[in-house]
Amino acid sequence: MNSQVSPSLNALLPPLDTHAHIDPTVTHAQLATLGNALVFAVTRTLDEAAHVVDRDDANLIWGVGVHPGLSSEVGAYDPVRFRKLLPSFVLVGEIGLDRKVPTSEGLLVLKDALRATQEAGRLASLHSTGRHAPILDAIGDHAAGVILHWFTGNQTQIDRAAGAGAYFSVNSSMSDTQLTALPRERLLPETDFPFTKKSGSSRPGDIETLEIRVSALLGLTRDETRQLWYQNLRALCLDAGASGSLPPALARPTFAA
Repeated sequence: MNSQVSPSLNALLPPLDTHAHIDPTVTHAQLATLGNALVFAVTRTLDEAAHVVDRDDANLIWGVGVHPGLSSEVGAYDPVRFRKLLPSFVLVGEIGLDRKVPTSEGLLVLKDALRATQEAGRLASLHSTGRHAPILDAIGDHAAGVILHWFTGNQTQIDRAAGAGAYFSVNSSMSDTQLTALPRERLLPETDFPFTKKSGSSRPGDIETLEIRVSALLGLTRDETRQLWYQNLRALCLDAGASGSLPPALARPTFAA
């Protein structure tokens, strides 16, 4: 990493949050409280995704998701409806596997959604609570566009995921050991708001606590860490073939820095 980072460049890079939960009915006045943060707003159900499909929020990148911990949504997954919604989104999330739902049921949804996601050249934010091994089996050796959100697998699993091309979104609730086990060239920031409120994320896009910790752990300045987030996101989008689908917030010149 080049230690000579242009202050004028980094002043134009807003805080980045690649996984947060925002109510689909959020108003523009409420979003104004997030400042200029660029937030990937995942949805939990196809109904939520349908609700936001026509929204035009400058600093939000909405996702189409089926939360793997909601057994009713996993059981009611409609692959036809998912594919109809998919062209309107650059992000699929959140999807994945969760210990609350039988792996066999979750895999049916995950594999179908991943297949459609990669065929369309989209990004995917994957949940893996209690299901690290089966989710790695599901993504296989080709994980283009995959972001493993709050991944706490062991080092062998981390190496396997990185070798397949996956990235890792990390948050302030993760330990220093977990953060430093992940390859820096695959790191992305997240809040997973509201689930990290106790560890320092007061709102979606509030990555200050995380950014300070990661900078210290990696021996970087905060400007360098901010630039690292964006360089990694750019590489992820190129890997997925998603660059041509990016919304204006990620098409700005600073994103290509």
